[in-house]
Amino acid sequence: MTQPIFSIGDTLALIDGKYRTSIIVDPPDGQIPWREQGFSIRRQQGQAVFGFPENLERSDGPEGRPLSDRCLKAFSSSTPFLSSVYNNNMQIVQSPDHVVLLVEMVHEARIVKINQEHKDLPYDKWGGDSIGYYEDDTLVVVTKNFNPWEISSGFGVSASTNMELTERFRRVADDELRYSFTIDDPTLYTQPWSGEMPMRPSQGMYEYACHEGNHALSGILAGARRLESEEQ
Repeated sequence: MTQPIFSIGDTLALIDGKYRTSIIVDPPDGQIPWREQGFSIRRQQGQAVFGFPENLERSDGPEGRPLSDRCLKAFSSSTPFLSSVYNNNMQIVQSPDHVVLLVEMVHEARIVKINQEHKDLPYDKWGGDSIGYYEDDTLVVVTKNFNPWEISSGFGVSASTNMELTERFRRVADDELRYSFTIDDPTLYTQPWSGEMPMRPSQGMYEYACHEGNHALSGILAGARRLESEEQ
């Protein structure tokens, strides 16, 4: 029997005893409020960062390849968290001063500074700059100043470098967290928009050994060198 490659789940999101057909809760119509030129702006940002089409087509070096080929990011989204086809597990580690949001996909760790301010850094961090605070029993995380490469990679939610992401984590039962997020990005959207989904316990995290089994990158670059030699 052929084993499935993807694990897309077997049910819709169940929140407050009701099945949800959409993650989006605001606007009420469940539609992402794109600006008229939002798609074209998003595409232009990606092209500017990657140097498309020259870098991607020529494959001169690994720098021209997508982030997933280089095991830096994956096609799933962790800012905000959205379900993907596999490796959806995540772990929350808390200390008095920080919270670490660790995702299974590409073992990405987002470090949240509690009760601090956003810093004016000389560089843009992967996953953005996150600060957090508590509203009663809810952890609120605000993230901005994303790396242009990450924003333009096309993974997860479409956003520009102007995006400010606000997330909320609240325990609603012994076996469930309620996760919600709001995206405020006036470059692409006519208004902030929000979504929510449940998070439930899993049986643990698995190692995402991307580099150990990553034959794609060497094959892609070797193929590009072969084509170059045949053109000479």
